[in-house]
Amino acid sequence: MTNFKFSQAFEAAIEAKVTANQRTEQAERELARLKFEAEQ
Repeated sequence: MTNFKFSQAFEAAIEAKVTANQRTEQAERELARLKFEAEQ
C-alpha cells in the first residue's frame, strides 16, 4: 500500500462537510424538540 496524504485543502473541505452535517443534524433535533414543546 502506498502512503499518500491528501492536500490540506481537500482535508479542510472534508472537515467542513463533516462539521456542516453535524450542525444540520443538531438543528434538526432542536427543531423537533421545539415542535414537540409547542404541542404541549
